[in-house]
Amino acid sequence: MSNYFESLSKICWNSGYFLYHAYAYYQHYLIYKKHANAATKDLRAKTDYLIMALLSIPQIQRVILFFHLYKFIYLIYYLYKI
Repeated sequence: MSNYFESLSKICWNSGYFLYHAYAYYQHYLIYKKHANAATKDLRAKTDYLIMALLSIPQIQRVILFFHLYKFIYLIYYLYKI
């Protein structure tokens, strides 16, 4: 399932749907974090990629979908609290 969301995020990125790209990668990240025995470096790299994906969402999509972004803001706070 993790590979599905990772592939979906790549498709969304190439299609220009940056919000969906960030959400798909967020789902990939959550599954990867729960089920994989990943090294700290791998998890840190995925965390950094997720934050960059969140920051790459264009401003107009941020304004329109403001109420959905609170999850991502909480995620950023939670990830760097580790």
